[in-house]
Amino acid sequence: MQAKKLPQRGKSLVKLIARHILNEYLPGVCAREMNRSVAPWVLLILAGAFYFIPLTTGTKAGSEEPALDFVQQGAHDEIILTRPSYDYAPAVIRDGTVYRLYWCAGVAGDFILYAEASDPRGPWHSSQIQTANTFDVALRPTGSSANFDGLHTCDPSVIKISDRYYMYYGGSSADGALTAIGLAASSDGIHFNRMNGGEPIITAARTNPKYELNHLTYGAGQPAVLYWGSYFYLSFTDSTGAGVNPGNGAGQFLMRSKDPTFQTGLQEWTGTGWADRAAGQHTAEYSYLESFGIDWMLDVKTNQIIIATDRIAGEVSLYLLDPDTFAVRGASKLPTQWREGPALIAQADRTALPRPTCDALQIEVVVAEGPKPDPWTWDLALSSGNFKISPCANPLK
Repeated sequence: MQAKKLPQRGKSLVKLIARHILNEYLPGVCAREMNRSVAPWVLLILAGAFYFIPLTTGTKAGSEEPALDFVQQGAHDEIILTRPSYDYAPAVIRDGTVYRLYWCAGVAGDFILYAEASDPRGPWHSSQIQTANTFDVALRPTGSSANFDGLHTCDPSVIKISDRYYMYYGGSSADGALTAIGLAASSDGIHFNRMNGGEPIITAARTNPKYELNHLTYGAGQPAVLYWGSYFYLSFTDSTGAGVNPGNGAGQFLMRSKDPTFQTGLQEWTGTGWADRAAGQHTAEYSYLESFGIDWMLDVKTNQIIIATDRIAGEVSLYLLDPDTFAVRGASKLPTQWREGPALIAQADRTALPRPTCDALQIEVVVAEGPKPDPWTWDLALSSGNFKISPCANPLK
């Protein structure tokens, strides 16, 4: 017998009856199933005909739910780069056959350094010398307190779009000054020049009137960039925003623009949609994820965003995000003894690395590690793992 569609006027009543039946005879099932992305169906016999009624909206029946399941550890806390000073806040892209590593390092203040390798395990070296642990300076502070990045340049996030490399970074003019986000660009991926006239592209929102009282004086920084659909997307921390955790300032805020400098066509994610903002401005009222600095990449095979963050000691927390709503729809973890980080190794355009089958995903992260909390003991380390990811039915356009 063929199932018929229920007339619209009868749907509400039938759904109510169906929910009552589930709650009455299958206690605990209804609440759980109503939150699943795969819609359950209730078969009712009405007037001699079968009707299938969806109780929730979401993925079509029979398709996979979003999931990221840890399968096997690969590299585990392998030190890949060492220097006498401190090293942390890495970013890594694979650009053709070359892996490019950028990180925040103690030189004379915070400098952003560069090294490259043919394999994530190294050896990592400068663009000119093949000796392990050598490096180039990608970006340095201006040295002037009149500039927002006069003393510190840190927390790089690099993406390559149309043969141009964009580095988003945090800068501050002095110890204790509010951090702001800057942008530098490069044609070779090694030497970067400031954009936007050397001015910050995003500054602290200061929408939390108690940010100073609560000692939440970091500012806006730790940027992470993505690009799709002709938009640059920038996730970042802003400890002065109204949407942060009031106890520690954790929170991730999201902006987008077709302009890499975020000075025109700027929009802020509000949780329900995109709101227009003036150049460089945001409210930081809605945090889509309670976390400090994150890294992320697009997985076009499963139409999801993969986020890595160091929220829990002894592991990198991994999340699957809906690319339309930025809601978390799956989670996993990768064991690693991080001190700070992590960086997801992605292609130069910040998409996931190629893989032979959709559901078999390798995730590689670089973090700062060391025997003590003192940053001067930290080096950069690699950890990786094999994961099963789903769904594979709706690739990102």
